[in-house]
Amino acid sequence: MKGCKRGDRPVSLPLAPKRLLRFTQREADEALTEAVPVAKLVATQKCVNTKWVREGAAKPAERDPHPPLVVKSGDAYYVQDGHHRAEMAKLRGDETLRARVVDKGSDDPFWGTR
Repeated sequence: MKGCKRGDRPVSLPLAPKRLLRFTQREADEALTEAVPVAKLVATQKCVNTKWVREGAAKPAERDPHPPLVVKSGDAYYVQDGHHRAEMAKLRGDETLRARVVDKGSDDPFWGTR
């Protein structure tokens, strides 16, 4: 895919529009960790390292000391940090992924365009 470096591949999650997620550092710091449905994750970067994802997916899921950060808006969870872990969960067939969630309710979770 255009834009992916050698050894990287496009994400398999749906890709969000090229816009910046809107949340504050305080919201991220105070985000609670919860189980998020993998089927509702939306990527905000287009590539991940193939080797890291393959190796991580081959291992059983374990509690991550640094769970991914996602921004929830409506029914979607936009991955801000942790795309490799999200891809591993999808490849393993996990139904949920423990993630820190910034809940925006039904607000538009984006600023302007990138």
